[in-house]
Amino acid sequence: MEHIVEKLSPDLYRVEVSSLLYEREAVFTAAQKLNELFYVKVEPCGEQSYAVLLQCKGGNNGREGEKAAGELLNDIIEEQVRLDLMKRTGALREILYRHAFLPIEVEEKKQ
Repeated sequence: MEHIVEKLSPDLYRVEVSSLLYEREAVFTAAQKLNELFYVKVEPCGEQSYAVLLQCKGGNNGREGEKAAGELLNDIIEEQVRLDLMKRTGALREILYRHAFLPIEVEEKKQ
């Protein structure tokens, strides 16, 4: 199971994604992007997946929910790629950061 999108009612959608493919942080970060238009609930669903419930707020309709569910899947992938890149390049980024800001830190200590 990679993902499941289901319409539970006209204004309520459920998106289930694999916790084997996507980290918790990626799911929560992507879901948080939708909280202006939807009530969002993220919960574990078994041992190997997360369920994200999207309920339309106020004037939103079911079409908005369907679109948001699809966008959520794309955003989760985007966030997971970001996390993976950070893991692979984190050490290099830290070296560059120290190298770039070391002269500033040394100068500040002199004063």
